Amino acid sequence: MRLVPVVLLVLVLAACSSTPPPTANVATGPAADADVQIIMIDDAFSPEQTEVEGNGPVTVDVRNDGEDAHNLVSADGTVVTPLLEPGDVVSFSVPIDGEWRFRCTLHGGMEGTISR
Repeated sequence: MRLVPVVLLVLVLAACSSTPPPTANVATGPAADADVQIIMIDDAFSPEQTEVEGNGPVTVDVRNDGEDAHNLVSADGTVVTPLLEPGDVVSFSVPIDGEWRFRCTLHGGMEGTISR
């Protein structure tokens, strides 16, 4: 029966050693060369959908113009912004090939898409 604790320990260590997905570097403040600007208003992103052209990473500015705090989390887990209070701005660059979906985890239904 000593085998059971050893097997459990191996499974726990294996689960803890998994590599998380790469994340984008989220910076405070606007980017000088943003390709996309997303505005957070209460219970919505504006625009909810946008399309970009070209190749390479897309630089995104996100500004909270609402009265409530919001965040932006990408569906693929590569971007998780801090909690943005009214007036806060963050920027990041992400590779987009197809659709890149995002949402606010604090407000259900607050979702958006950038596509190429």
